[in-house]
Amino acid sequence: GYGWSGLQSCGNKSCVMCAGRAVGDKVKRIRSASNQAAKNEDLVLFVTLTTKRSNDIKTQLSELRKGWKAVQNRLDYDIKKNGGRYGTVRAVDVTFKPQWSTPYHLHLHCIIIVSWGFVAPVYTGRDIMHRIKKAFSKKAWNSRIAAQDVRIVSEDKGVFDYLAKFAGLGFEIANPVGKEGRVQGSYSLYQLIDKAIGESGSKPHPRYVHIYQEYQRETKGVKMLSFSSNWDDWI
Repeated sequence: GYGWSGLQSCGNKSCVMCAGRAVGDKVKRIRSASNQAAKNEDLVLFVTLTTKRSNDIKTQLSELRKGWKAVQNRLDYDIKKNGGRYGTVRAVDVTFKPQWSTPYHLHLHCIIIVSWGFVAPVYTGRDIMHRIKKAFSKKAWNSRIAAQDVRIVSEDKGVFDYLAKFAGLGFEIANPVGKEGRVQGSYSLYQLIDKAIGESGSKPHPRYVHIYQEYQRETKGVKMLSFSSNWDDWI
């Protein structure tokens, strides 16, 4: 095994050096519950919810919260009221396009586990997928139903292979600092930091520095990773 000793940490959730220290336990927690749910033949959904790119971080965060609350209300009504249960883990993620006047694109990555237990399922997985998309898009301002991505993990080979028994999704959710942007011209947080610092011997890029500082300021105190209170019931 390994451990940390005598090292100081800044405690910043967005620090490239420090953020990875807490990732291991979070990934294990995500993976363990997701694997057990799969063994139980529960419904496991990989969900990405998003609003339109803008230059206003606070508004995007607010709309994500509103949309997520609507999803929870929908699941409470559809699942819990009919004798089932569900657990969730969600993370706020962001990509940047510094060259645009709307540089910020915040979104939620989530795993939703649905278990009907001994109760006959009232809704199919595809019913639930559509209802999640509709609930979020109806409540979150400036979001489109077509932009919301909800997938049944067991039915989507591309997602299933990527998850690698849910370790991949654990890192996807728990370690946003360590990722790369997947669209040309779009940067993850650590790529933005790299660009802001500049190439070896060059001066920091003021536009990238400004965007990074603004992002840090506007997300201060925001809980970036959240587990439902019953998540560990699947472990």
